Amino acid sequence: MDEDVLAEAAAGARMFGSGPAAALDELVRGLLGRLADGQQSIGELGCAHHGN
Repeated sequence: MDEDVLAEAAAGARMFGSGPAAALDELVRGLLGRLADGQQSIGELGCAHHGN
């Protein structure tokens, strides 16, 4: 994680009045969502490549 991501999570926690654990939970959920999206895109690229 870079500093920008952590700063964004901290700002979000302050905005919603969440504690550190809630902010970390939200951050991890967001990162897992991005990872899943990336894996899906990689899978689609692999299917497209093998289909040619």
